[in-house]
This record gives sequence, C-alpha cells and structure tokens, in this order.
Amino acid sequence: MFRNIFLLVVCISLKYQYNQGEMPITNTSSSPVKANIRIFTIEPKMIYKTNPFLFEGTDGKQTDGSGDDSTINTEETTTVGREELEETDEVSIRVKVSDIPQEFVKVTGKKLNISDTLGNNVTIVRYLGIPFGLPPVDNFRFQRPSLNILQKDFTANELPPPCPQLSPRGDMLGDENCLFLNIYVPEDASLKEETETVQERITRLPVLVWFHGESVEKLTVYQNFGILMSGSAADLEPDVFVQKKIVVVTPQYRLGSLGFLSTVNEDLNGNMGIFDQLLALEWVNRFISAFGGDSKQITIMGHGGSAMTLGLLATSELARGLFHRVILMAGSPLSPVSVDNSPKSTFAEIALQNACPSFPTLRFVRCMQHKSVSKLVDADFQLTSGKNLGNVKMPLPIVQRNADGRFLPPIVSLSPSTAFTTGNFEQVPLILGVSAAEMAGFLPSLAGKSAKEVPTSVLGSNAVLKQFIRSFVSRGPTDPEVVSQLVTFEYFAGLNVTQRVEQAVDLLEEMISDFLFNVPAIQLAKLWSRFAPVYFYVFDYVRSGTGQTDESSRQSFGPNQAIHGGDINFLLTGHKGSSADRQVSEPLQEFWVNFIHKGSPLHSGIDWPQFREDTRAHILFRDQVEVSRNFRIRQDFLWNNLLEGLSKRECPPRRKTNTNRNSVITFKDPEDFLKYTSALSPRGKKVISEVNSPDGFTALI
Repeated sequence: MFRNIFLLVVCISLKYQYNQGEMPITNTSSSPVKANIRIFTIEPKMIYKTNPFLFEGTDGKQTDGSGDDSTINTEETTTVGREELEETDEVSIRVKVSDIPQEFVKVTGKKLNISDTLGNNVTIVRYLGIPFGLPPVDNFRFQRPSLNILQKDFTANELPPPCPQLSPRGDMLGDENCLFLNIYVPEDASLKEETETVQERITRLPVLVWFHGESVEKLTVYQNFGILMSGSAADLEPDVFVQKKIVVVTPQYRLGSLGFLSTVNEDLNGNMGIFDQLLALEWVNRFISAFGGDSKQITIMGHGGSAMTLGLLATSELARGLFHRVILMAGSPLSPVSVDNSPKSTFAEIALQNACPSFPTLRFVRCMQHKSVSKLVDADFQLTSGKNLGNVKMPLPIVQRNADGRFLPPIVSLSPSTAFTTGNFEQVPLILGVSAAEMAGFLPSLAGKSAKEVPTSVLGSNAVLKQFIRSFVSRGPTDPEVVSQLVTFEYFAGLNVTQRVEQAVDLLEEMISDFLFNVPAIQLAKLWSRFAPVYFYVFDYVRSGTGQTDESSRQSFGPNQAIHGGDINFLLTGHKGSSADRQVSEPLQEFWVNFIHKGSPLHSGIDWPQFREDTRAHILFRDQVEVSRNFRIRQDFLWNNLLEGLSKRECPPRRKTNTNRNSVITFKDPEDFLKYTSALSPRGKKVISEVNSPDGFTALI
C-alpha cells in the first residue's frame, strides 16, 4: 500500500512539473524537433539566481554576471563604412545555466557593421535564433510552452523559421518549432571603466522586447482579414534602437489556431500565443544581463495584433514585474477583436473547417493534433478570407476567468474592460496611438482590384450594407441591431451606396477604423491614464514621393493616407527618406528612444503632454509635429458612451426612415438624447423637431 502511495505521489509531482514547464527537457538545436516520445527522469530542481550568467573576463577568469566585476569578451573591429550590412568577427559569452551542479554554455553571435545613407557607421552584435521554449509539436501542440534551457554551446548566427503561416505565394511558411528569439546589442554596450573598482563592471542598458504584429502585405496579398495569423521576428529591423544604446529582443509566438484556438475547457484552454509571450519575458528577465541588458528597465512593444495581446498581458497576474514600460501601436486590448466573445461558436466553425468532431472536446483536440500544419493554416485562411468579411470567425485570445482544470492559473482572468476600469493591470507608463486612416484601402484590397469591385455582399444595396454592419459589429458587447441602426445613420445617412460606391467604401473604411482601432485606443487611454502616465499619438504623415490620388492607388493597400502599419514603418525607416521625412522621423524616433530609456517621451523642441480625459492632448505627426486635442471625440462618444449606455439601459433606439430620408430616433435617457443631437451639426445634420413622449425623447433628424 505504501509503495502505491509513493508511486502516486511521484506521478502527481511529475505531472505538476511538466505542466509548469519545469521538467529538464531541452532542445539545443535550431532545427525542428519531433517529440513523439518524452523520457522523464527525476533530477534535482535547478535553482536560478536573478542574473544566472557568467562571463569570461579579459583576463580569462570567470566572473559573475550579476555583480560588478563582469565583462563581455569581445574583439576590436574596424567599421567598413559601406552603405550596406557586413558581418565581421564572432562574439561569444558564457552562460550559467545551472547552480547545482554548476554548468555553463557558450552562446556565439556575430558583429554587424551598418552604414546608413548619411555616412554614419555603427557596429552591433546580434544573436539569432536562440530557443526560449521547447518545441510545441505533436502531443505538445496546443499546450502551454515550457522553458528551454540550453545544455551545450550554441551558435546563434541564423534567423529562425517563423511560426506557421502562408507565404505571399500562398504556400505554407515556417515551422511549428518556432519559439525562438533574436537579441541585438550595441558593440560597446557592456563595458564601462569604473575608477573606484579594480575590475571592469557591466553598465546595464534598457531593454526593448519587441513582438511582431501581422504582416500588412500578407493581409492584402491573401485578401485576408486575419489578426494574429502572420509575421515573424525577421520582419523587425531594430537598428534605430540599437544605435541608441538599447538592447533589443525580438521573440516569436504561435499564430492562428496553433496559438489561439480554444475549446473553452481544460482540454484546450487557449491563449497559447500569449503564454509564449509571457515565457519570452521570463527568459529575458532571467538571462538578458548576459547581453548587457537591465532586467529592471524592460519596455514591451507591439503593433496591431501583438499590441492587443500585450495589452491583455498587462492585465495578467502572471506578468507582474516582468516589464516596466509599454508601447502599443495601432492596437488596443479593448478592440472588439482583441478577445473572442463567442469562443464556442468559433471553436465549432474551426472544427467544421478542419473536419474534426466538436464533441467530445478531447476527441477534437486529438484530431487537430494529427492534422498537418499546412491544413491547419489553410483552414484558418478560409475562415478569415475576404468573402467572409461580414461574418469573420478567427482564433483569438479568450477570457479564461478560472483555472483550466489542472490547477494552472489563467493568463487572462478578467475582461479587458473590467481590468482597466478597476486598475487590475500593470500600472506603468504607456505610449499608445494609431495611424489616422488605419483601414484606408483595405476593402478594395480584399476585393482584389478597385473600390468599384468591393464584394456585393458588402455594398450590394443599403439594406445589404446594414446587414453587413450588423454582422461586423456583433463582436461588440451591445445589441448589434442597436449598433447597426445608429452607426448606419452616423456614417451613411442619405447615401445610396449602389450609386456612390467609392464614397461608401471610404465611409465604411472610416467606420471600421473607428470600431477596431481609433475608439478602442481612446478608451484605453482614458482608463489607463487614471492610474499611470499615458502618451497618445496620431500618425497622419505620408512619406514624400509616395502619394497617389488616381484610381490606380485604390488597387493596392495604401492610398494617399496614413494607413495601418504606416507608423511603425516610418519609425524604422523615415530617417532614410527626404529632408521632409527626416523632419518628422527625427522627433518620432527621439520620443520612442527617450521613453525606453527614461519612461517619458522627451524631445528638445517639442513637449508631449500626458493624455488626460478632460483635454485629450496628443501628439499629431503631420508635416509639422504638433500637439493636438480631441481626436475622434464624437465617434468616441457614439461607440463608447452612447452605445454602452443604451446597452446598460436595455433601451434600443427606434429608427424609421420616411420618404424624405429623415430619421426618427428615440432615447429613454435625456442626457444621451442631448449629447447625440448636439453632435450632429459638424456633419451638416440638424434636428427638425423634438418631442417629449411617454416613450422617451424623440427627434426628427
């Protein structure tokens, strides 16, 4: 009997360590690993210090990377000065991976000489393809990631494969074994002479952990609306930051169904991609000191989909203390597509698309684990293609609320609105903003050629348009019928969409931009600013020489407007353009760099005020960078205040259209009535008559 009890305790202990990601199983290669069989052994649990690295000093002695006597063994190099990249000498560091027994591995990267068009020469050191998570393959597909601890010397000179996605040619690209990160370090980042000590000590630099967003090119090449389904660490060019004495880390995370599918129970609890991001941050906090980074000065940055997931991560108890500043570009965790409000419906659609049984859920998981990666990626594409734009179902993060049945804590336990309203998030400084026309050109790109060829399923008639809007906004918390009536009136009142297709396309893109990007960003700024500093921006600059105003411009993603991805692209490459471009890019880059260094976006000539609910001050990046106020204030009121109020009061407005195209709208609350009618004049609309009826306050507009 005692023997059986002992074996039971051992089994439970092993299962717990495996679920927690603490089993000493490692992958020391950057190549794909098939994990059909796992052998578990009982070994002493490794004990980690805050800075578990050792370096080889210039005198050949091993020194503790956590103290004042550490240095990186580098060799002097000369800068070539050509306007291109050139790899030169290798650089190696010794990494302490275990205390009991003491074990070390050597990680080798390469120096890279960079010469820009202005003749500035910089040398950086890059370490590519370092594995931070065990391969999530075979039976570990759809599971939470486990930490990967290197067990032998590692050469970090090759970019890792991206996580599975479609290539621009439509082929499957990447590998499931994709939990890698790249590290970019200034050449002289880690050395500083200290006169009061005998040995050299490390000067820690601030760290930027930069998670890629979706590929804008792939969104349009595929005619696809998928979020969190494309992109890789190779898409990111960190030179701008590394040249300013910042250590940059670019991790990868699982995408699509592999990263965000959920059965909403313990069989497949979801949010695997966010757990990947969390694991990457844990790895950085443990090991970044080896590369000259300061684990007490970590900024996380995301764009688009990754901005949404990082915002969710900020609400997680599991991520407390892992970062100290946040930059969210063109994405908000309060966006209707940041979390799936109907995950069971999405799960059923994905099961149908993959020809897997939806019940019992464990059988569904086993079926999905045996599907080829290419089939899973293709199924995701079919669900999010342009033909289904009005009723998109895609794997997204979910609110897990409770433990997943294995006594493992959830990573997203509160709805985003609840978390940010109550202050249950990491209250650190935030840069947040959007491009002025996020979705401009997006619908024509889905159609394939021009605005006139937007699918009739969207703009076949006014009635079809209303149905499309109703389907599109159904992801929000408010009754979609309420939303569709008010939104149709706000954006399309009096417009015959079949006769003025191009104008209707512009207005529809404006509506989608407000719904998915602008208003959720404003709402997050209002809530976050109650607890910590917020710096809001609007990017409304088009690179000189690239503007197009003719019909051909609508055949590709990006007419003459600041579109989705314009802000991040210009941040990285604007300094390479014309003098007009540099006039905008210089303060943009300086704001970001100073925020990462000091927690405040400083600039010698421009004061960026904190965002406050009463003033709504923000920086506007146009031909002249300036302070502005009240970005999309009426639309913010429509989407956030008015519709939320209607939802709470369960009093949907009643709208009728008479023969003169006038509208009758009734509100139960007089405050909502006054606010909405007063907001009509900027659009050339007016209240013809007002009636205080038993049903409420009615206006003929």
